[in-house]
Amino acid sequence: MAANPNKLLVKPAEKGPRELILEGDNFVALKKYWDAAGAYARAAELDKQNPDPFFKMAQALLALGPDYYKDAAVAFNRAVTLYKAGNAGQAEKPLPGTEKEVQEWIGKGDALLAKNEYKEAATLYAMAAMKDSRNVKAYLGLGKALLAIGHYDDAAVVLEAVYLLEPTNSNGYDCAKALRLAGREADANKLLAGMAQAESA
Repeated sequence: MAANPNKLLVKPAEKGPRELILEGDNFVALKKYWDAAGAYARAAELDKQNPDPFFKMAQALLALGPDYYKDAAVAFNRAVTLYKAGNAGQAEKPLPGTEKEVQEWIGKGDALLAKNEYKEAATLYAMAAMKDSRNVKAYLGLGKALLAIGHYDDAAVVLEAVYLLEPTNSNGYDCAKALRLAGREADANKLLAGMAQAESA
């Protein structure tokens, strides 16, 4: 009696989040950033409460260039939200330290921002964020540069994440400004009201 060929077919096991993250890391090493972003996105879909694939997705999207800055900002925003939620009520885990190269890019970005060379500054901040996906200063600079360029929606998404991670008054006012320019007046007012309440507490 002939064997049933259907019984001989073994369905390949689905990759889990960790495997997909490793796959994404391998794509990054090969500079295949689009494929990397896809792998991280699948990992994030399988493990929706883990900020790591979102941080890595943001890095890969930044590497694809300015057309993907907004998508990167959304991924970063989600990562920060999950990171904060995961550490609620306890001492937060320290974010990874920054490398000398990252600090140099941020410094150059700051210098260009002061000279009103906003697009060039945005590129340097993006490079710094690619290298260190949790660097608040890199994303703060990127948000300010995008705001100056006139990419208000993108800037608002970036600066919301920055404020969530470091809720200082300065970051809050930058975020509120971006929200208003993006046409999100209600969100800006809510943010400012929350800041005023926190100050009076």
